[in-house]
Amino acid sequence: MWQESARILDRLLSMCDSGNDAAIALLVRIEGSAYRRPGAKLLVGSDGSSLGSISGGCLEEDVRQVALGVMSDRAPQELRYKTGSDDETVWGLGLGCNGVVDLFVYPAAAEMDAVAAQQRLFQGNEAFSVATIIAPPTEATGADRTIIVAAGEIVAGTSGDSDIDAKIKDLASPRCDARGASGDYGHSGGGATGLYSIGATKFFLEVHRPPPNLLVFGAGDDAIPLVRLAADVGFRVVVVDHRTAYLSEDRFPDAWRFVHARDSASAPNLPCDENCLAVVKTHSLLRDGDWVRSLVAIPLRYVGLLGPRDRRQEILGELSEEEGRFLYGPVGLDLGAEGPEQVALSVVAELLAVISGRVPGHLRDATGSIHAEPGDEH
Repeated sequence: MWQESARILDRLLSMCDSGNDAAIALLVRIEGSAYRRPGAKLLVGSDGSSLGSISGGCLEEDVRQVALGVMSDRAPQELRYKTGSDDETVWGLGLGCNGVVDLFVYPAAAEMDAVAAQQRLFQGNEAFSVATIIAPPTEATGADRTIIVAAGEIVAGTSGDSDIDAKIKDLASPRCDARGASGDYGHSGGGATGLYSIGATKFFLEVHRPPPNLLVFGAGDDAIPLVRLAADVGFRVVVVDHRTAYLSEDRFPDAWRFVHARDSASAPNLPCDENCLAVVKTHSLLRDGDWVRSLVAIPLRYVGLLGPRDRRQEILGELSEEEGRFLYGPVGLDLGAEGPEQVALSVVAELLAVISGRVPGHLRDATGSIHAEPGDEH
């Protein structure tokens, strides 16, 4: 949810700069079946505009009306929706999702320092945590609504109680570096993100881990839908090409970075780490081979190669058996794709399957959770 949350904060700042008020509906807990996971957000402006989602569309209108009321009286609200199949749940709509959704709706335009701090962190490459105080009401205590923990320190916000601040920092810090929980705190929800309580203080802890970087080698026209779709689903996309005219925001408005490089020797500063994947599609056998050899040697967890099987076999002949297991070629899932847009869809679907550790298949045949685990969210 890194990219989604960053976009919501950008829109929040834009709303405030335009003189509009705003509220955020934060999904803090689910039970049973639900469309979104804890941490999902819906931003609502006083002009009626919105960004984000906390369900598949069935709850948004009611939550929007609640958010407008929260802006008016400055009083946050906790909401619970039971989306069962009977006619008495969710105002008689009988949505049939068979789940419980808990939301916290609060005024969002008051803590611009916290928003600015999060924006800076979203531009970086380090995990951080955000604690949103739900109870007691911060309006009555003069405390901040939002506490941000990064690199083991509180960088913005306070609960108004130094002991509670220290415990929130202690709880949030190991979450950021993916270690286990510390301390004895009440908690509901799975993984690091969820509801916690320290005495009378209840808060929602959300861990933001940097999204995977996707390196796309080759900035031809067929890369445009791939970059757009990959960015839409949460990847930070780096486009690499030797043609400077192709590396432009006009062509790739959703790209995170551009790298001008002809081959691996001229690109020493690519963001290549364990959180990185790559798709090689330069339409040149020599360049493809050079990039693939350098990427599997790192090794990246996924190197996708566009093109026919004989191209893959030729390049595989130059790799060790260990290096070859990171190579996915022809790239993408077998969806019967035709044309750049459909091929992009098949590639991104394969990327999502790899980072979530899933074997692609029909959801009707699945027996476990259909959602990625919390640690796999981005």
